Amino acid sequence: APMNNATGTILLVIVALIGVIFQFSLHRVDEGHIAVYYRGGALLQSTSAPGFHFMLPFITNYVSIQVTTQTDEVKDIPCGTSGGVMIYFDRIEVVNRLSIDSVLDVVRNFTPDYDKPLIFDKVHHEVNQFCSTQNLHSVYIDLLLG
Repeated sequence: APMNNATGTILLVIVALIGVIFQFSLHRVDEGHIAVYYRGGALLQSTSAPGFHFMLPFITNYVSIQVTTQTDEVKDIPCGTSGGVMIYFDRIEVVNRLSIDSVLDVVRNFTPDYDKPLIFDKVHHEVNQFCSTQNLHSVYIDLLLG
């Protein structure tokens, strides 16, 4: 018996629905990255290596975390000397690499934007700590030009 219009429409809707679910289930993790997964806002224990992977659509989301060497550039770092003079470092570059074995712990403790508290904030803090004990001459002349 030939398919009537209602059956054809239902079949088309089912095929379209399967296509949408498939589209939101499949994701790609690039080389040099590891995927971490969240379900309902909770970090899951599973990670994925580079390649194509499936996840539960609309329930699970992922974030790609770089695990190769990267350079973070911290800009305009204030340096208040012990004499009260304020100078600024244009930039400080920090070369770093997150170990694959540490990804889940670092993301759990510091979020996927871990480089803000662990690198950017830390550089500002350390420069401030250092500068506050030095005078202008020792910072600018001895260290930067010497």
